[in-house]
Amino acid sequence: MTSDRPEGSPDDPLEGLTAGDPGDAPEPSAPDLRAYLLVRAGDSTRVIALHEGEEIVVGRSRQAAISLDDERVSRLHARFFRKGGELFVRDLDSRHGTLVQGRTIRSTECALIGGDLVRVGGAEILVATASDTASSSAADLEPEAADSDLVVADPKSAEVVAMARRLARAPSTVLILGKTGVGKEVLARLVHGWSPRAQGPYVRINCAAIPDALLESELFGYERGAFTGAERRKIGHIEAASGGTLLLDEVAELTKSAQAKLLGVLENRCIVRLGAVSETPVDVRLICATHRDLREEVAAGRFREDLYYRISTFTLHIPPLAERSAEIAPLAAVFARRFAQSLDQPEPRLRPDTIAMLLAYHWPGNVRELRNAIEHAVVLADGAVIEPRHLPEAVREAPAAIAPTTPGSSVSPAIRDQIETMERRAIEKALAAEAGNQTRAAQRLGISRRALTYKLAKYGFGRRRAP
Repeated sequence: MTSDRPEGSPDDPLEGLTAGDPGDAPEPSAPDLRAYLLVRAGDSTRVIALHEGEEIVVGRSRQAAISLDDERVSRLHARFFRKGGELFVRDLDSRHGTLVQGRTIRSTECALIGGDLVRVGGAEILVATASDTASSSAADLEPEAADSDLVVADPKSAEVVAMARRLARAPSTVLILGKTGVGKEVLARLVHGWSPRAQGPYVRINCAAIPDALLESELFGYERGAFTGAERRKIGHIEAASGGTLLLDEVAELTKSAQAKLLGVLENRCIVRLGAVSETPVDVRLICATHRDLREEVAAGRFREDLYYRISTFTLHIPPLAERSAEIAPLAAVFARRFAQSLDQPEPRLRPDTIAMLLAYHWPGNVRELRNAIEHAVVLADGAVIEPRHLPEAVREAPAAIAPTTPGSSVSPAIRDQIETMERRAIEKALAAEAGNQTRAAQRLGISRRALTYKLAKYGFGRRRAP
């Protein structure tokens, strides 16, 4: 696949991608919308930005912005364009038609949303959008969440986001489950931002970070003189969130006493400050989050069963990053852009072998670990290109060359094949550039000699081919 766009042009770097559900997933408003086409043809992957008023033509012609060497593709096959907040593709009287989400269109146009898949011959073109999520008015919001981008490019994630948007309209309590670092707080903030309470306060409290002795006073507040040192009235987090949303992060860490009082708040919509004799009404939408299995906590007697059923009416489960590998490269690009801006550096580009290395790693720390890895790379790169050698050692020397294939994993054989092809080609080029010297080739690739030896054996380099 070739393109008339120069390598390293502003339209070339990977950007944050957002996929959605046709009926319910969020689409950004026109002024904030960034649209991209993720083009996969053979073993090549490239991302092209689609700007307002611009059109991108796909075809066999060298004049096409996306030129495909494929006999099934017409000279000028299809045209992508956007009008404000809407994206479209038009089939240009092609011989074989253009497939949009498995449906063939001919000589007509079709509206697109983030996450739609368009096929032109043997090429796959994923339509993606990205936007910064709405900021929160809460003082307790962590900086990492305040400027996070919504990045969804996996069907599982798209389902979660679509459900979150539907639940946002109702006042119901929502329970968000997922391993540490997957983005539970970001999703909670989105639910608040999409809700009728968006103009109200958003308050977050990390139940695991507060000592047990202080937890209830932080949640419910206290009156002057309630205990030694209580020199004035303090408003608790629940009362501070009245009219808005309260996120109880790591809700499984609540003490039994706090659990009982929280259940009373949910049932009566009132709190009693420590040292008070009267109730104070509150109007709070509660979102709970935890990395623990609350059913196991209930069975072990550590979490109240009645509270569990009260907060789990609607449950959102965020899969670990290893199970949504399609989001690794877009997330990496979002973080790279953000960290480069904070350092007043140009927006960096991720090399294909860097992307392959990111895809090969299993990310036990999920999105948080990926963010830290990209910050590490941006600082070391100090330029426009992030190479494998700029990534942390743990990522560079990961023994597994392919992401885990646990049951339910979204890593398809096609993606694994693509990773392997990219790795093999990168190794071949490095060996050729260094005249077969494996030590220097490993340095060029940014990996250890041991890691290169493993990959050479894995891919059969130097193995005799059968006649």
